[in-house]
Amino acid sequence: MKSQHQIRFKRKRKSRKVLNNKAVEHLHESLDVVNNKVIVGERELKLARALSDTERRVREASLTSLQSWLSANKGELQARELDRLWKALFYCIWMADRPRVITSTIQHVIELTDVAGWPFLSSSFGCLMREWFGIDRHRVDKYYELANAALAKSIEIVLEQKTNESFTENMDAMLEMLQTQVWDRAHKEGQGFTLHVLDMYIDKILQPLLQRGKCCPGNDVHKVFDKALKAPIQIMSTPQKYSLALIKRITERILGRLVDFVKSESVDLKPKFQRDMLARASKHVMSFAANKATPDSLRKSLYDIRKQMKGEVSDYDEQKKQKGNGLTDADAEGSATIKESHEG
Repeated sequence: MKSQHQIRFKRKRKSRKVLNNKAVEHLHESLDVVNNKVIVGERELKLARALSDTERRVREASLTSLQSWLSANKGELQARELDRLWKALFYCIWMADRPRVITSTIQHVIELTDVAGWPFLSSSFGCLMREWFGIDRHRVDKYYELANAALAKSIEIVLEQKTNESFTENMDAMLEMLQTQVWDRAHKEGQGFTLHVLDMYIDKILQPLLQRGKCCPGNDVHKVFDKALKAPIQIMSTPQKYSLALIKRITERILGRLVDFVKSESVDLKPKFQRDMLARASKHVMSFAANKATPDSLRKSLYDIRKQMKGEVSDYDEQKKQKGNGLTDADAEGSATIKESHEG
């Protein structure tokens, strides 16, 4: 008799024909659902099981079926139905393995937004908030990728609008989605996901919004700036309601970066716009620093941020005043340098 280490256990693999038949079977079961206006009971359960099947072909066939079903029923889906659907899609991504398969699955799932619109995308953020606590460290990277794809799709929808009116309307829809699905729930669930959104906020949300907002007439770019910062400002205004980690992340990754961001070439704002935005932001930062509920460990950082903002505003005002008195740009720059040396 062979010793135990010499015994080879052969894994019984299903033939390609069996796998294809299984995929087609699930596909037909799901396609039956397309002919109805609402999926309920056993049929809904079959679709959910197919989306989270262990076989890749079954999941892909079910996603194709789901796209057809969404096209036929997108106007009749309620929030509760979308939440149940995203529970199945969450595990569809859970079952995906290998980088290419994961990326392909996530892309296929997010592209369903083109069919189902903002409600479908909104439900994806709600799902990530609910399920984030149960994601283990081995799978968290794929859900970071899903979060990035959802944010990118949100901005893509906003930026592809042709008119200023539709841009504003869709921007408001995106910010409202983040408000209801992320910020309003950040004090009780999904903190890891919320922190990730804050990490991405300046570069992936605020910057493209301001770049597009410059094309709007008048001072609409200021409105874009104020709307985009409304949620973080509200959170900072009530620090006792949120965790220290969340307040610290807003301080470091958003407020602490505003000066460099507003002045950056990538945004390319007019100096007057930079001055006005930083002036309004500095007032908010001052109120946060003076708030008794603000953690003491962050108070000094907030005062330093406010000082930096006020310095930029004062420099602009000083140069404006000197130009008004007939000084050239070179004279104004030299005067500012002398002033800094005296203050030093």
